[in-house]
Amino acid sequence: MKIGITLPPPTKVKAWECVCESRVVGHCAGNAATGEIVSLSVLPNYERLGIGRRLLALVVDWLCAEGATRIWLHAPSDPSRRAYGFYRALGFRPSGETLIPDHEILMTGDPNIKPGQAIL
Repeated sequence: MKIGITLPPPTKVKAWECVCESRVVGHCAGNAATGEIVSLSVLPNYERLGIGRRLLALVVDWLCAEGATRIWLHAPSDPSRRAYGFYRALGFRPSGETLIPDHEILMTGDPNIKPGQAIL
């Protein structure tokens, strides 16, 4: 069985993976055309090891290098969810926008961030 998503060309989406003992334990993807952090996930047994932070930093740096002027993501608006505190601790701030129920759009804290200066 093959699972995945097919993106219509042309696309400016790039993803990074963290592999441990031949197993993908985390990934993060960004879209340079929109500046969106499209996805970030880490397997539960690998959380709190810095994997998510490092993957996110790689994507933010790449988005900056590609010329993204606004780096943003969708995140749960419920403070009891882990992602709520995770992104805020890394400098992402609410933009006041929503696109998905029970989620909000967060942006990097510094709109002038440059490659190699990831907020993370």
